[in-house]
Amino acid sequence: MSNSSTKQRAESRRATRQRQSRIRLIIGVVIGALVLTGALILISIPRGSTDIAFADYSGLSQAIDNSGAIGFSIGEDSAPITVVEYSDFSCPHCYELSQYIDRLIQEYARDGSLRIVYKPVSFVNPPYSIPAAQAAVCAARQGKFWEMQDQIWNLYVAKSAAGYTRPNLVDQAVAIGLDKDAFEACYSSEDALAEVQGVLDEVQALGIQGTPTLYVNGQQINYPGPEAFYNQIVAMIEAQTGS
Repeated sequence: MSNSSTKQRAESRRATRQRQSRIRLIIGVVIGALVLTGALILISIPRGSTDIAFADYSGLSQAIDNSGAIGFSIGEDSAPITVVEYSDFSCPHCYELSQYIDRLIQEYARDGSLRIVYKPVSFVNPPYSIPAAQAAVCAARQGKFWEMQDQIWNLYVAKSAAGYTRPNLVDQAVAIGLDKDAFEACYSSEDALAEVQGVLDEVQALGIQGTPTLYVNGQQINYPGPEAFYNQIVAMIEAQTGS
């Protein structure tokens, strides 16, 4: 066998090994990309991604709170415990807390033990948070902020914060019985945008840098997570009312 033939076969084997190495590398890169894409999709889906159960707000006192920047209250002014929640509709932790807030409303706002004031922050994801906050303001103008809050959170679950488009928000407003023309006029107004900006100004003045941020009877508390917060408020109510 000639040296030339041996050399050719050796070069052929090297070329084959190099092609196989390149193929394995390409396959590895593709698999890695698929794994990363899947992980990103999972991260973007809100935890507990099922429709939230709508609370029953009938018979509860809803009002616009203008004691500072705009807020949306539910429960009696005379309640011994008032919770002020600075929340952003693009914030996953705020979504988790919303379900416990609804429990507190049903269990304690209805009997006069608790009042809750929601302040719509819009700094987590401004392109989406701001439209959601505007929709909240306009629903409150028609006396249904808390119903609209549930609708907005359902959009978040179904479509993520990217679902906060004008058509989607209008559809949600109509679904809870708001006057469509009045809602759209409010949504387009400089006044609604100014109210949203007013909350941002208040947040900056208070030094709030994250959501949810909570005050109980005027004192800021460390947020311990949704269930622990719920238990903390229940204990405070029971201590105040002796129940």
